[in-house]
Amino acid sequence: GKSLSFDHNSNTIYFEGKSNLFRNNKDVQIESTSNGSLNIDSMSMFTKSLMTLEINLKPSVKEVLALNFLNIIEQVGAPVAHSNEEELLTSLGNLVGKEKVAEFENELLTTGYSPIHLASEEDLIKLFLFTNVDLKWSDEYKSWYNISKLNLANIGETEINASLNGFMEISKKSSGYSISLFIQPASDYWCFFKYENNELIIFSSFDDFNKEVFEVRRSSKDKYVWPDYGDEKISLEFVNNFIKKYFNIDKKFSFSSPFFPFSESEVFDQISDDDDGF
Repeated sequence: GKSLSFDHNSNTIYFEGKSNLFRNNKDVQIESTSNGSLNIDSMSMFTKSLMTLEINLKPSVKEVLALNFLNIIEQVGAPVAHSNEEELLTSLGNLVGKEKVAEFENELLTTGYSPIHLASEEDLIKLFLFTNVDLKWSDEYKSWYNISKLNLANIGETEINASLNGFMEISKKSSGYSISLFIQPASDYWCFFKYENNELIIFSSFDDFNKEVFEVRRSSKDKYVWPDYGDEKISLEFVNNFIKKYFNIDKKFSFSSPFFPFSESEVFDQISDDDDGF
């Protein structure tokens, strides 16, 4: 369901329910539900969003990426993304339906814990399921961008359940919608996706993943989207622009010694409310 309320004291609108962050097409789809607020005075808007991102890639691509992520997280560790808490299950109900979530909750009473994507496999087994992404709206750039870690539940059928560093930008431009996503589970290990003007660019630090992605050029070319080759330069350019645009930081990013501005609380003081809104 959807809900809307207004707090007269703070001049803030609060909203909850399914959200439309992206205009879906046959190659890229985002489904999401958000809890958010819009302050009328500053026109600053924030949401906590549960979302799936699906890209029409062959299933083996998801498997290879998931294995790489699992191996790295096993080695270096990562905080969990979620523990099936009540707030998450409420958001999940908004996305997949309350009946499915009620069944899943009953199952949890028996199992104690189950991967969240089992609540509704057809809705949640996608390239990525994020149980929470904290987003802020930039009116200047007409885009949503994350201001905290990306809580990744699963890649395809593989449970990840890790809170990971990365950058997400969903933009609404005159030419259409675009999404860019950079995720880095550990130093020197990362992947990058960019979809803009009906063109998909992919690149990562994982050679087996890159090989699997681009083999689509020789097989099943009509069934799956044809990605273009990315490279380190394109990936770094996105990250550096993101940090400069949204956090006003000139420091250059490095894959081997990365930094993520939202992990440093003082950075929030640098974010002006004046340039963010509907």
